Amino acid sequence: MIHLPSLPGAPNYGGQPVTTIAALAAQDARVLQDGGIDGVLIQNSNDHPPVPRVPTATVAAYAVVAAEVARVLTIPVGINVLKSDAAATIGIAAAVGARFVRLKGYVGTEVGAEGLVQGCAAEAIRLRRELSAEDALEIWADALQPTSRSVSGISPVEAARWCVEFGHADRVVITGGSLDESLLVIREARGHVPVPLILGGGVEPTPARRALEGSDGLIVGRYLRAGGLAGPVERQRVNEFLDAAGRGPGAAPTGVAPQ
Repeated sequence: MIHLPSLPGAPNYGGQPVTTIAALAAQDARVLQDGGIDGVLIQNSNDHPPVPRVPTATVAAYAVVAAEVARVLTIPVGINVLKSDAAATIGIAAAVGARFVRLKGYVGTEVGAEGLVQGCAAEAIRLRRELSAEDALEIWADALQPTSRSVSGISPVEAARWCVEFGHADRVVITGGSLDESLLVIREARGHVPVPLILGGGVEPTPARRALEGSDGLIVGRYLRAGGLAGPVERQRVNEFLDAAGRGPGAAPTGVAPQ
């Protein structure tokens, strides 16, 4: 994933010019593509505290950055705006020609540090249809994530089923509190969810092969950066991760996308 610094409209925005943010994001994107990553997911996870809908200034800045990333890449680009801002996420994705979106608060109601997170599936699929993007834009919906919990107490497997049956998600993302928890939920969901199941993060090189073999793809983020989320993507780290996952130079794509 390309983790953006805080953007205009966020309380913690530091004043960095949007053109600079876009140039740095494009640089990270090139490193990821040149290293052999299958796709790039952009996320404004550093906008704190999160809100259900981001302000117009954030949407505008994000669109400028995403357009520059899409311009320099030939691999698929994905968009994720915080947890459940379907309008901003799908609107930006359609504008820049992205291939997929990730929506973390997709079905039901969850509670996190920011309060209640309402599922956005109904809005998302309607907007995608309104923009005639059903064939061009996949929806990746989270059924389990570590930063919020379902108010109803439904199981992650049931949430995954809701994502597909109610929300028409094209892929379901699972991120447990540990790699073992994530892989266990994916195994349990196999017989209930007829779409690819993506492991949503927290994977480092040592268990990378096991993680990839137990899922239909990985979202990888923090490890690929020097100095955590604020640092640049390093080619050496990309190579190390892909080698550990069995994706050395010249290997066929197997579903490793950066978080």
